[in-house]
Amino acid sequence: MPDSLALRRRLFGLLVLGTGALGTLAMHDVLTTTGAGLLHVPLLVLFAILFTWIALAFWNAFVGAVLLRLGRDPFTLAPLAPPPAVSVPHHTALVMPIRHEDAGFVGAGLAATLEDLVRSGDTEGFEAFVLSDSTDPRVLRQEADMVAGLQHCFEGRIPVHYRCGREPGGRKAGNIAEFCRRWGGRYEALVVLDADSRMSGRTLRRLVASLQANPDTGLIQTVPRPMGAQTLLARLQAFAAVVHGPLLATGQAFWQGDAANYWGHNAILRTRAFMDCCGLPRLPGAAPWGGDILSHDFVEAALLRRGGWQVRLDTTAQGSFEHVPAHLSDYLRRERRWAQGNLQHLRLLAAPGLHPLSRLHFLLGALGFAYAPLWAAMLILGFFSLAGDTPPLASGHPPGAMPETALWLLGATLFLLFGPKLMGMVLTRAQRRAFGGTWRWLGNGILEIVSAVLLAPVLMVFHTLFILQILAGKPVSWEAPCRADRPLGWRRCLRLGLPPALLGLVWLGLCLLILPGLVLWTGPVWLGLMLAPVLFRLSGRRVAPGLLLTPLTETVSRASTGAAEHGLLVSGRPWSPPPESPGPMPEQFLIGPPGRLRRWAIACVPGMRHHDDAG
Repeated sequence: MPDSLALRRRLFGLLVLGTGALGTLAMHDVLTTTGAGLLHVPLLVLFAILFTWIALAFWNAFVGAVLLRLGRDPFTLAPLAPPPAVSVPHHTALVMPIRHEDAGFVGAGLAATLEDLVRSGDTEGFEAFVLSDSTDPRVLRQEADMVAGLQHCFEGRIPVHYRCGREPGGRKAGNIAEFCRRWGGRYEALVVLDADSRMSGRTLRRLVASLQANPDTGLIQTVPRPMGAQTLLARLQAFAAVVHGPLLATGQAFWQGDAANYWGHNAILRTRAFMDCCGLPRLPGAAPWGGDILSHDFVEAALLRRGGWQVRLDTTAQGSFEHVPAHLSDYLRRERRWAQGNLQHLRLLAAPGLHPLSRLHFLLGALGFAYAPLWAAMLILGFFSLAGDTPPLASGHPPGAMPETALWLLGATLFLLFGPKLMGMVLTRAQRRAFGGTWRWLGNGILEIVSAVLLAPVLMVFHTLFILQILAGKPVSWEAPCRADRPLGWRRCLRLGLPPALLGLVWLGLCLLILPGLVLWTGPVWLGLMLAPVLFRLSGRRVAPGLLLTPLTETVSRASTGAAEHGLLVSGRPWSPPPESPGPMPEQFLIGPPGRLRRWAIACVPGMRHHDDAG
């Protein structure tokens, strides 16, 4: 397996880098033809990064589509086999760290998971633990009542425990670490749930059995699918996750193999491995570059792999769900937090002993947000390049015209961008009745693509703003996300959407005045930006029941409603947690004296030098 895995990684890397190289050579020809002058090199570098980025997504989806079509396991490449059964007694905790969440929402979600676990068979060995970091007395009272209700509902079937009032620090990662140090010796495995997570009993038992069957595995991550989607943005995310998500996840599992990533929830951890390897330190210096590690999940996966444990992505588990942001404002709030956490990882690129793929995860995670200013810079530099006073071109193209090579390159770029979406539609064609019929399936697919095109420039603007805020030293606050499907009022839509709309108007005006030929070619950019207030408004609107329907919509909605009708908020005091079974969870070494790679990162990223010196 190690030799086979190394070979497939090399082949996949050659596909991605080879595609990027071919596109870059074509772009070099275009820039030479159009006479980019001094902007030739920066434009070529920007294009090489962005084109290789979309090539990675395309080949991920292509490999995933092939494996799904052939019915092959992406890790072993063998035909898909039935999941293993739990072979020996186990002791597994379902841990749900929360902070200032709505107690009714949390209780209904956890009840839905525990109910399904009870319905699906033997619950022996499973316990649930609600880990509260809340400090508001009113919220704590509501949480206590909620847990007391859960304990009453599941008494004699699944023990439910509650812990609150720990010493602050470390955010979610610190919450789980404190639990491990006090009760870690009691459990062989932990299933980490977010406040909005749902998991089926069958999937929970499958994870336990998989961990038992693979003693070298320290973590198995499932692929959560959106549930409970009622607004337009939530339904768009759910549709994309069902149609295109399996391709991308399966492709990732193919080349990541035993060095996959951790997404922070809906995953099972081997407690001993996690405690031995994943005690996170605070990064030297102040936030946003220092302090608590926000995207702790990437780092914990890297530390497990450094400790010799496999980290795997299970793409075939069907009973893993999560809620998604209801509208664009909540979505961007989450993106701001993730942006800071992912950029922090740049400081860890040179951490000693990490697997090369762990370093790649850090780099790709940061690039997932850094792409925005790179794309914006390429648009601006490209405009100046075409608008410059260049001599007549040898090929006969006037400045601003589109050479033939550029047309081919544009076609290739569109193919790489939309190829994964088209492959997803082809693979779900046999299920189109579950999507509401052929015409709804097709129409919803077109709607999802159009929405993605219009939202892309809006996200570019906000992601660029997030990067600039982080570089300026502005940290993000730690707040509980809003779980309600509340609509966005026009005042907030205008406050958030007017700046991008003005940028789109300025871009359109400059094109009309200086380069009329670019009006059509950059139409999706200025149109998406100018529609930003409308997109914000529409994103939070509830949609008709049949719009963007997926095979999961009805089933999950009924399960959620049934759990919510339980009436878990009753007055009461939860029982005391079980006796502690403490164990050590040593703090891991991540940042040492600057090596060559770290010195390069400090020199290249503004703000890192100051925070590094402060440590």
